[in-house]
Amino acid sequence: MIQQIQDYFKSLIPANTPPEIEAQGNIRPVQERILQTTLLFTSLLAVLMFIFIVPALLREGQNSGAFFLSVIGATFIALTLWRKAAYGLKAQLLIITLFLLSMTTFAQSGLNPYSGAILFCYITFTTVLFGVKAGWRSILLSAVGLGFIAFAFRSQVFTPQLYALDATATVNWLLFGILLVVVFGLSVSAIGIVLNALSTNLEKVSFFSTNLEDEQKKVATLLEKSTSQLERRETQLRTASQISRDFSTMMDPKTLLDKVVNSVRENFNLYYVGIFVLDSDGRYAVLRAGTGDAGEKMIEANHRLEVGGASMIGWCVSNRQARIALDVGAEQVRFNNPYLP
Repeated sequence: MIQQIQDYFKSLIPANTPPEIEAQGNIRPVQERILQTTLLFTSLLAVLMFIFIVPALLREGQNSGAFFLSVIGATFIALTLWRKAAYGLKAQLLIITLFLLSMTTFAQSGLNPYSGAILFCYITFTTVLFGVKAGWRSILLSAVGLGFIAFAFRSQVFTPQLYALDATATVNWLLFGILLVVVFGLSVSAIGIVLNALSTNLEKVSFFSTNLEDEQKKVATLLEKSTSQLERRETQLRTASQISRDFSTMMDPKTLLDKVVNSVRENFNLYYVGIFVLDSDGRYAVLRAGTGDAGEKMIEANHRLEVGGASMIGWCVSNRQARIALDVGAEQVRFNNPYLP
């Protein structure tokens, strides 16, 4: 039971937006938080009004005024505690109450600061809670209402009064102070909630934007890698095709081997390419073609490597496997060739 009571009072906090409101998305959750904040604020003022203002009005014999304020205060408190009520119902009851309150004070007292401030709250909250179109309709309705009241005063249906606050009456100071707190307090609260919502949305946009940039970088990296692989594969196919054509058109083995090593070197941008051929005894891999000056010098020197000896070429021939070294200096099986860097 105690937990249920605690959960209920927690639900009254504006930040704890009902799930059905959150599900609507867009601006509705922000509007609901503004509405609940407004209702909590006015309920607190209503409690203070019941404690200080209503008794003061009763002592001065203003029973009708005390009753009117009591009904207004009770309405705000009921709307605040009725957390599960539909958003549209609560918002409409709030602005209807504000409209009736402003028109009543205009009809009773004519032009006075109370009426204007309440009318300002009515138009402002209609716009905030229901949108700009509803705000323009509230202005039109206010103009029509004021027109009827002005006509009633002019036709002496209502008795015009010269309204002035009695500075010696405590109740007037309380009423005027509460009026200022309501107008400015609610305005600041509404603006604060909107700014916080905008800040949260901007943080989300920044977060998603950063994630999007990261994903774009990953995609760009993958695309670049894939493109590089495709380009390499295309180079391999082009080189293989070129070598195949050379095999079919060139009859001289020496010329063919020279053509192959130069083609591989140019297409794959290598600093050196060589072709070894096993001798008749199968003991040595003899260099038969090599690129550049190093290749010519090694061929003139009859460069050869022992099969299974301390060289990568000898190891590959002996084991009949390819051997790739990204750092030849770290290779355990390596021939230190004086002709190559």
